[in-house]
Amino acid sequence: MQLLSKCPSYSVSALKDFLTVSRWKIQLVSLASALLGPSMAAHGIYALGNPDVLLFVALFYVNVTFACNINCYYDRDVDRLYKKELYFATKRLGKALALIMVIEVLASLIITTVLLIRGKWLAAMLSLLGMFFAYSYSAPPLRIKGRGKYSPLPVMIGVYILPIIAGYSVVFMDFSPYFWGFLTGYFFLNLGINLVNVVEDVDVDAKAGIRTVGVEKGAKAILRTAWISQLLGVSAPLFLLLMLRMNIWVLAFFIISLITALYTFMEIFALYRSNDPLKAAKKGGKNLPKWFVITRYPLLLMAIFALL
Repeated sequence: MQLLSKCPSYSVSALKDFLTVSRWKIQLVSLASALLGPSMAAHGIYALGNPDVLLFVALFYVNVTFACNINCYYDRDVDRLYKKELYFATKRLGKALALIMVIEVLASLIITTVLLIRGKWLAAMLSLLGMFFAYSYSAPPLRIKGRGKYSPLPVMIGVYILPIIAGYSVVFMDFSPYFWGFLTGYFFLNLGINLVNVVEDVDVDAKAGIRTVGVEKGAKAILRTAWISQLLGVSAPLFLLLMLRMNIWVLAFFIISLITALYTFMEIFALYRSNDPLKAAKKGGKNLPKWFVITRYPLLLMAIFALL
């Protein structure tokens, strides 16, 4: 009886730990990345309820959760120095986290197979590539996270590029030049924000012997790249506007998107101008969820209101 009485509290604790190692705060703002591609390709709001779109959104979250989990699993020594909440959550989950990741891989393969059967071959292939990036970024022997200038690529391509292409392809396979222009801007928009996260980990990565691009180039240089990238990302709402049917709501969210992209650029530029860029990045890193929300969701709302 005493053991049974402890089970509910253990389950709640394990769930909290799982949410922690799955970066739930970041995942809350990831719906835009899952829905943006389908919303841009659709010809009506009804298309977002298409089974293929729903399968893709589920697949997106399974893959992103796996990426977060495997990163925590192989970054325990690093997280112990700085991100202690992640370290202790990973430690408490223990071998259960490895089992969870096996289940995630199986779930991903099942959904990918269903999409392939339904003729969505591009989304299926890009999903497999995304899972490869998730694994190779954190896990040996590749562990691209520790390979200097190449370290940001799996995150940037696997999280910010492939899902947009895959999500678009489950609805429509004709990619216009404006789509590729938007995707380029969206890449830079997210790269600028992601590089702040790279910088805030520079000191602990260096202590752990992980040669990230931040360790290799230094905090100041990476923040310079971050603000330049963020400024280039302002092109994303411009290209998206050219893709969509115009109405007053699309125009309103276009203006909001421009404002929020420029606002985020100015905040990142202020980090670069700081006398202590590493300290500034650690403080600014707390704004990552906010920056992702205010830059992604106006774009998503532009695409959705174009469907009405």
